[in-house]
Amino acid sequence: MKWRSVAYPLIFFRGQQIACAGIVLLTIACERKPDLETIPLSHESFDQVETQMIRGGLTIDRLEAYSKSLHGKKVCWSGEIKQLDRQVAYVAVQGEFPNVELHLSPGTFQTLRLGRSVTFTGLVESVSLTHTSPPMPKAYVVLKYVEVTREEQHSESRVDESKHNLKLLASGQIAQS
Repeated sequence: MKWRSVAYPLIFFRGQQIACAGIVLLTIACERKPDLETIPLSHESFDQVETQMIRGGLTIDRLEAYSKSLHGKKVCWSGEIKQLDRQVAYVAVQGEFPNVELHLSPGTFQTLRLGRSVTFTGLVESVSLTHTSPPMPKAYVVLKYVEVTREEQHSESRVDESKHNLKLLASGQIAQS
């Protein structure tokens, strides 16, 4: 994170007159997107993160300490997009329910589609537990500064599309190439 100082004039109002009384220096934090190329890739898989969270008891202090130890680490995982909402993609890396939250740039967000498999790289913002039904603790990871490196149509969607195309071909609605 970079810091910069900004000079800001103080203005006092007295009746109709405006008098500049002085200058105050303010320090403002400017958050920039880090260069992911310069950050080393952590080799922790989602499975390893989840196992580490659940192993040895679920004390709040231990979960918070583990989340802090992962904060800022760069990970590269894959999963299926389950939901898209306001520049956030909710991805199921393991199982059927979303367990990774991707905070995306507007350009990247607009290219994604539900049901697609994606490979993504990002920085861990936080790790927490969520409970599924039947009640089971599961890891939930929030990533920021995410870059999607590959997007593929989910294999089941490809099979459904192929079946649909075969039906259209059989009915003569599309020409054979």
